[in-house]
Amino acid sequence: MSNNDIVDYFNVYLKSKGIKQVYISQKTGIPADTVSKILRKGRNLMADEFLEICEAIEISPEIFRIEKDTKPAWGG
Repeated sequence: MSNNDIVDYFNVYLKSKGIKQVYISQKTGIPADTVSKILRKGRNLMADEFLEICEAIEISPEIFRIEKDTKPAWGG
C-alpha cells in the first residue's frame, strides 16, 4: 500500500468520523501544519507519524498490512 493510499484512507476515515486535524495534532503532538501537509499529500507520512495517527484515531495499523503471495507472480 502506497503512502498516498494510506493518506486517502485516513482522509475518508477522518471525514466519516468527523475527526478534525487539530484533534490529531493534539493527540499526537505532530504540529498542525505538518498534519495538514500530510493529509494534503504535500509531505510524505513518516512511519512514526503513521503509528501515532493510527493510535490517535483508534485504528490498528494492521489494517494496512498486505499479505504477500508465497509464489512469484510469474509462477516460478
